[in-house]
Amino acid sequence: MTNVENRLNSLTNDFKGYSYSAAAAMGIAASSLPFDPNKQKQVAVAVGSVSGQSALAIGLAINRNKVQYQAKIITGNKMTGAGAGANWSW
Repeated sequence: MTNVENRLNSLTNDFKGYSYSAAAAMGIAASSLPFDPNKQKQVAVAVGSVSGQSALAIGLAINRNKVQYQAKIITGNKMTGAGAGANWSW
């Protein structure tokens, strides 16, 4: 029974490492989207990679009345995420 438990623990640890690396790659991709505050409408694409796991992020930004609205979709290794935000400038 010890061999089965050891193998199960090993698989669980591998899965956790895979998930953390994929999530980190998604974060890197999302944070790498470049947006220019001087442009009214823009689309950006970025990629990220951690420990062999990679992700792709696509974002859209719209500037109106000194407020920038952003929306992002991130996907990588059977995981998907999204984000939205706004920032003000003066």
